[in-house]
Amino acid sequence: MTERRRARQFREVDLAVTEALTTAENVREAGPRVLAAICAAFGWPYAEIWLVDQDAGTLVLAARHHTGEPGTGDPHTGFGSCDTVTGTAWRTGRPAWAGEQHVAAPIRLAGGGRR
Repeated sequence: MTERRRARQFREVDLAVTEALTTAENVREAGPRVLAAICAAFGWPYAEIWLVDQDAGTLVLAARHHTGEPGTGDPHTGFGSCDTVTGTAWRTGRPAWAGEQHVAAPIRLAGGGRR
């Protein structure tokens, strides 16, 4: 992919994400459009947005997008296990990608929640 094409691709995604965020009431409403734009631009079959539930000390699924290809529809909606990509991101505090998944024990938060 050329630099010019990559720059155009990022601009188009930026515009689609900005439009979705500015026309939605909240992240949950914007999420499917945001993820659809990102997945389409980068050829990803599946993506999720997870938000922190401060009261519960956990993550909750806010939005997901998948292409409908077999194996791309993940049924989980709450964060419980750290043996997932989501668990890796939660545990490390950094973005995580499926190819970088590392399994480890959950970290307990003050008040009994997990991180």
